[in-house]
Amino acid sequence: MPWKMPPSAARYQNELDFDMEDTKREAAFKNMMWEGVASLPLPANISSAPAIKHDTLATGIATWNYGETAEILHIGPYEKEAPAVKKLKEYIENQGYEISGLHEEVYLRSPGTPFCKPENYYTIIRYPVKKK
Repeated sequence: MPWKMPPSAARYQNELDFDMEDTKREAAFKNMMWEGVASLPLPANISSAPAIKHDTLATGIATWNYGETAEILHIGPYEKEAPAVKKLKEYIENQGYEISGLHEEVYLRSPGTPFCKPENYYTIIRYPVKKK
């Protein structure tokens, strides 16, 4: 069976204030310099990546290990994720957990999806968690 490309993902180091008033948060979102790691899942038989020469980008292969995670599906543009993030963080807290790692997103439907408008983006928002 041929290998099918899974969706891309990213982990972000930025701390966007999802509790900020909507219009301020959307402006901050659009003007923020995003820092993080983008990923494309690879088949198990791939063991190296070509090197690239760039001031701020690099390639490499890494395994993202997971323990317990909490996630939610957001439907819509990225700048409107705040209610989903807030709901997820409340759920984590109410279950007696705390966030133990970076904000992660998996892009099921995104700008790379043909004919997909932002209101139809599907994004899994994920946090690694640990018991308090």
